[in-house]
Parts: sequence; structure tokens; C-alpha cells
Amino acid sequence: MTSILGAALAQPWPALWYETLDSTNEEARRRASQGDFGPAWIAARQQSAGRGRRGRDWISPAGNLFTTALFPFDRTPEDAALLCFSTGLAVIDALDALGADTAGVGLKWPNDVRRNQAKLCGILIETGTASSGLMWIAAGVGVNVATAPSADQASLCVKDLQGGEDASAASVLDALSEAFRVRVSQLLTGGFDPVRQDWLKRSEGMGRRVVAKPGNDTVEGVMEGLGEDGALILRLDSGAQRRITAGEVSLVA
Repeated sequence: MTSILGAALAQPWPALWYETLDSTNEEARRRASQGDFGPAWIAARQQSAGRGRRGRDWISPAGNLFTTALFPFDRTPEDAALLCFSTGLAVIDALDALGADTAGVGLKWPNDVRRNQAKLCGILIETGTASSGLMWIAAGVGVNVATAPSADQASLCVKDLQGGEDASAASVLDALSEAFRVRVSQLLTGGFDPVRQDWLKRSEGMGRRVVAKPGNDTVEGVMEGLGEDGALILRLDSGAQRRITAGEVSLVA
């Protein structure tokens, strides 16, 4: 029997464009609360209250892409937690499809797309459950297409990439929509291991020293890989292994 998610992935998803929204993830949440689970891409040309992980503001100038994939998800919450890895890969696949040079573009655990430690894209995965028990996903993606906003960290935009000069928010969303369906289908049919292997090839931290801050703790070690649940695996100086399931991570200079 075809799953609800499998059926959703079988065809392209419509893009619902707004001139302005508070947040595309908030619009997805509103729709889901009314029983509308898509599948669809909700996109805004500007956001008045964009947000990223851990409640941070997401600077949202016109010309960049602010979008959320809203879709039903009849898998486990553990599977939902792995979608950020598929989404990061889909962003790079989309840029490749547009002809942008993604050499040096990497994935920072768990959900940023960067080049030379400058942020190109952020991802925010949120979930909810309908009264019927069906889970829904709001996979928010913010891509710096035309401009690189000033923020608390270095950033760049798609137009900074060779071959990305002609990219627009709409063209990036068109390419992302297809790449995302392919990557989520990979997770659905093949499990996490193929996704994990592809993600590690693009990891900016693999084999390097990183500092992780899970909660109020600070841990430094060498990144050795990803666990089957997407946890960051560090080798500490003591030789012990530490699994990080949530928190902030940065490269050691």
C-alpha cells in the first residue's frame, strides 16, 4: 500500500506565493491547524517576522527566498528529525541544477548550508499532529539569493557563486521543489544511511575539531560522523566518544 507521504511525493507540489507574510512557517502552521496539510510550498517575497532555529530572527530582505514545504508525514517523529539532512542536500542539488558552482559549499550540523563558514541557507523543521493523529511537517528554508544580510555571522548569497548570477527566488524554489522531493524519497525508500553518506561528503566539519554546546555544556573534539539518529559524533581528547543530539556547533579556528 502506498503511504500518504509516498503519494504526496509522486507529483510536483504547487508554489503558493505571497507578497508579504509574517513567516512562511507560521502560515504553514495556520493552514495545518485548519486541516490543510498540503503538499505545497508556501513562499513570500518578504517576511515581517521571519525566524530561524532556537527562536532567532531571520533577516528577510526582498530578493531572497523564504519558503516552507508543508506536507503530511505518516512516519515516525524520529524520521521527521532526519529531514533537515535531506533538506540541506536538496538545497545544494538545487543550486547545482541552476548551474551555480557549489565547490566549497558545505553542510554545517545540523541544518545550515555554508561556504567558507559564511551562511548561505538556514533550515527550520517544525512538526505538528492533527486531531486524526496524522503528523504534518513544515520544512522552512531561507536562501540568501540576491543579498547577504548582515547578521551575527558571516553570510553570502547565491549571486556570489560563479554561475549563480542569474538566480532568482522563484528559480531557486523551482529547482528546490524537485530536488526536495527526490531527497525525501531517498529517505523514505532507502532509510537514513544513503542520506547520511551523502551528507558526510558535504560536511564542513568532518575530521575537523569542533566545539559543541549542548545546553549549558561545552564539548570540544574531532567530528567523526553521524549516528543513525542524526546525532553528531565527536571523539574527545580523552579518546572517549560523545554523541551530540542538540545544540550549537562551530569549527575550531
